[in-house]
Amino acid sequence: MKEDAGHGNHIQSLQSLRGIASLAVVLQHSLWYFTTPQYFQHANEILFNAHSAVILFFVLSGFVLTRSQIGIAINAKSIYSFLHKRAFRILPAMWVAIAFSSLYIMTRSPLADDAAQSTWFRSAMPEYIGLEDCIKTAMLGQPIALQPLWSIRVEVLGSIALPLFIIFAKRSFRAIAVLACILAIMTLILSKWKVGSYSYVVYFAIGAAIVSVFREYKSEKSLAALRFIAVLSALAMILFRNLYSGWRFEVSYDAVLPGLVEGIFAAVLIWTIVMNPRSIPFLKSPILVSIGDISYSIYLLHFPTMCFLGWMISSLIFIKGNTEQIVAAISLAALTIVVTILLSVLSYRFVELPGIALGRRMLSLHRIVPSLIRIK
Repeated sequence: MKEDAGHGNHIQSLQSLRGIASLAVVLQHSLWYFTTPQYFQHANEILFNAHSAVILFFVLSGFVLTRSQIGIAINAKSIYSFLHKRAFRILPAMWVAIAFSSLYIMTRSPLADDAAQSTWFRSAMPEYIGLEDCIKTAMLGQPIALQPLWSIRVEVLGSIALPLFIIFAKRSFRAIAVLACILAIMTLILSKWKVGSYSYVVYFAIGAAIVSVFREYKSEKSLAALRFIAVLSALAMILFRNLYSGWRFEVSYDAVLPGLVEGIFAAVLIWTIVMNPRSIPFLKSPILVSIGDISYSIYLLHFPTMCFLGWMISSLIFIKGNTEQIVAAISLAALTIVVTILLSVLSYRFVELPGIALGRRMLSLHRIVPSLIRIK
């Protein structure tokens, strides 16, 4: 296993992969903001499969978090420390994004009935939001104020379940694989009851299984074979959902079977990259690594950014025919990418990093105070 370690405990190629996945989400969402011809929507879904990108986030989180914790004893102290740091990693930037999105909702009334907006976008944004709705969203209830927050709830659930997955991953690959299979079967069985966020926790177990693979099976693979497997996995992950119209993004976003297939191929893709980062050499690009560093803020901030920019474009362009719709959608996507990256750099520098540092300081304080009490 040849890792390109960098950025502390990060693997740079996986950071790049996370960044690319975040941009895919931005592109699909912003290209769906306006009503566009059916063929344009379908092409967008094939090229930028936002669902597979989000599944990749979950599998990556399961892998990276398990990898960072696998050598630590699982006890009450280590679990508390892990969850404490995860809270300060996730919540500060999330709250900023909620405030940004709430500002849009509160000021958007002049365009509330804009006919150019797609049905998908109208269903994703509430007509009105009050203080109670903001509080519910901030406490990871229903994502009323910010639609992408459903996946942050999954991150929290996955983080809570992770110690269990680590215990199984430490035991053997067979143990964690059996647990992942059981969770997958349960997810398939329970899918008709719309279990929502809980159905996505299985992807953290799949990510944890990758770590166990490396602990038990360390045989080297040829670069050509890894490259072939990586390309095949990426294509399968992106395209499988489009094999059946009933699984499409706007028809059944939470369809379990294609999600599980996407998760398995995401795991294989991650495996090939960690086995040898040269299997996908462009992931070593410093620009992509930097985008990966700010990918969490990109994911959070792109939606309200898209909303404000869509409002501006609608006020400047009369959108009626197919040509105007496509031009408006592409213009919005380009602007959203640029502005979101700029805002995310600021969020990473002034919100994410200070939040992480604050969490570490508070955790250190928790350790110091009991010692002072015992001394007295």
